[in-house]
Amino acid sequence: VPSATELAALADGSAVVPADVVATHPAAGDGVFGTLSHRGVDQLTQIGRELRASLVERDGLLPPLYTASALAVRSTNFPRTLQSAQALLRGLYPPETRDSGSKIDIDVSLSDAMIPDPVPRRSSRQEALERSVLASEAVRAHGDAHEPLRIALSKKLRPLLADGAGQFSGQGPREANASCDEPLSWNKLAEVCKCLDAYGKLPASISAADVDEAAGIGAFRWRALMADPELAALAMGEMGAAM
Repeated sequence: VPSATELAALADGSAVVPADVVATHPAAGDGVFGTLSHRGVDQLTQIGRELRASLVERDGLLPPLYTASALAVRSTNFPRTLQSAQALLRGLYPPETRDSGSKIDIDVSLSDAMIPDPVPRRSSRQEALERSVLASEAVRAHGDAHEPLRIALSKKLRPLLADGAGQFSGQGPREANASCDEPLSWNKLAEVCKCLDAYGKLPASISAADVDEAAGIGAFRWRALMADPELAALAMGEMGAAM
């Protein structure tokens, strides 16, 4: 992952506003789970260049030189998503296209509205609906059927992870306080497996099929939750209205 010096250079040219919003969601991550990789930085910068080629140079939808009135940037206050926005902006409006000393604001004021499961939830009704969906026979049966794979993958990956890696996940408060001996969440398993596979460092005991299965199982939980129309509206309606 990028060093502190590299991350500071990436952030140069942008300003996070408001600056005092601190990420407290379990999925915000820390260390290995909270930082964009070198490859991620390069990919987002290239996407920014491609957007510039189409939106600025070809279609003229954005001005060639950055102006605050032409662009509004929103992000969650998760470190890796801020870094993603900063890398994209570096490609879209590189330093030579900005006035000296000017910074592009990245608005994080809607961080909680941009994620479907803020901590705490937006309402007691959202909490109740989530509990109901996750307690349904279909979701519980799906989890029970795949629990042996979750345990096996966690054991295979654990020696590769830094101390404290088990403290962060996207699965909610239970794993946020989990012991490092507990299995990792499906979201975390999918994230780590995909990253190791991309860098050619996946353990030989984990197959490509395992990687794909972990990603699919992690997505199953969200598909089940968002299939409930009322829950989907409670989870994402605030962001839709704000945008």
